[in-house]
Amino acid sequence: MTQQKFDEIMEKHAKWLESRFDGERADICNENLGGIIAIAYNLCGASLRGCDLSYCNLSMCNLVGANLAGCDLLGADLYAADLRDAILCGANLYGANLERCMLDGADLRGSNLGGAKVCGTVFGAARMDGACLSGVNLRVANISKTDLRYVRGDPDYYAQ
Repeated sequence: MTQQKFDEIMEKHAKWLESRFDGERADICNENLGGIIAIAYNLCGASLRGCDLSYCNLSMCNLVGANLAGCDLLGADLYAADLRDAILCGANLYGANLERCMLDGADLRGSNLGGAKVCGTVFGAARMDGACLSGVNLRVANISKTDLRYVRGDPDYYAQ
């Protein structure tokens, strides 16, 4: 999908968020959106299931309650994105920039966060069962309410 087509869909989504009568909720499945630039877009409640979002710039986006299940977010920039209550089951976040993200209540079950940057990230009550955290330095993240009993990865990086 081109940047222009993506922006058109997001314009309709913004109208939908404003009134629920105008516009249309963004529902994009299994599309190649690799490299899309969407800095500070309001994607609250959008559905992007199974999309290739590798190397996208989604920094400072509002992704509250968005469905990103099965998405490929390899190397994506999600700096300071709000992902509270987002669905990220089975997502590939390998090497993604998650610095200063809000992930409280997000569903990260079975996702791959290997090598992700998480400085200042708030995981809160994120669901992490089966998530891979290899090479993730959780000492620089807020995991005070996070249950890490069933995650996979290198325990040398886990916060004490």
